[in-house]
Amino acid sequence: MGVLYTVYRLPSQPPDVNILVVSSYPPTRCGIARYAFQQVQHLTAQGHTVRVMSIDGRGDTNYVLDLSTPTTAARSLATMARFERVVVHFAPGLLPPDPESRKTFYRSLRDAARSNKSVPVEIVVHESDYPGGWRAKRYLSALWKSADRLIFHTTIERDRFARCFRSVPSSRLKLATHESEFSKFYTGTAEEARRALDIPEGHTVFVSCGFFYEGKGVDRAIRVFERSQALLGDARYYVVGTARVPEHEAYGEALKAAAAPLANVSVIDDFVDDETFDKWIVAADCILLPYRSIWSSGVMARAALYARPVIATDVGGLRDQAGPNDVVVTDDRELADAIVAFGSGTVLAPRDK
Repeated sequence: MGVLYTVYRLPSQPPDVNILVVSSYPPTRCGIARYAFQQVQHLTAQGHTVRVMSIDGRGDTNYVLDLSTPTTAARSLATMARFERVVVHFAPGLLPPDPESRKTFYRSLRDAARSNKSVPVEIVVHESDYPGGWRAKRYLSALWKSADRLIFHTTIERDRFARCFRSVPSSRLKLATHESEFSKFYTGTAEEARRALDIPEGHTVFVSCGFFYEGKGVDRAIRVFERSQALLGDARYYVVGTARVPEHEAYGEALKAAAAPLANVSVIDDFVDDETFDKWIVAADCILLPYRSIWSSGVMARAALYARPVIATDVGGLRDQAGPNDVVVTDDRELADAIVAFGSGTVLAPRDK
């Protein structure tokens, strides 16, 4: 059900290119941090020298981007001149919430890119906002135009971005599959994963992994399991994750309260490491992504890495990201129908890679 597109790949580069990656980074609990970590591993394995600058002031990195003032930000980003390629992982949620700090980041990165024309700057746009008002749009457009390449994971979000920022040359907007630099952290079988995770045998296993917040829509899937227990038979739903920030803790507690009386739903409140995260993917018969809002999904990308089918809602670029064995639904009724159909064995079973 996905849209086929040409995947952008950087021109062939000699080994030992000095590369700076600007991102959130482990041990920061963040999907983009995990993404950046795998990219650094991938680039290092290719023979490049990679250094990391923390975009959010946390993480085990070589440098820290200081957004306290325009001067400190400019001083931090002056480090770019030492490298031969710069990769910036961008999402508004990585930046401080106050408008001035965000403007400082946008303008400082723009100025650094402009002053170091010999250093290609690539921005991986995991998410972007579309601000109202010509002033806000103007300074964001200036940032985007300063980059040599803007990388997107789906045509849907790339095209939406292009419609909003028409002054950015379309030749700079590139597509790359979400999992192009991902690596597997677990190599066992589904049976081994289930034993390790203490999942009883003989059940159809649905899994949702990731941070708890309302936009993930896990409550929608829990209601399906509550209302359709007779139709789902031996199916079990495991929700694995935790609240990343305090304001999402109430939603996590609501999920646990909704699951508590249900024999077929378990909410596991835990931030799991990379191996355990992948172990849950491998243990699943189907991954559920009942999102209310998203750009693209790292969980869907990891499901593709292990050839696990996905049931996802049609938000952001998920329809574009979906593979041939995935099902994309438009509302709660279709979500329930898809879950029940898979639970009864009428959806194509996953295949191993």
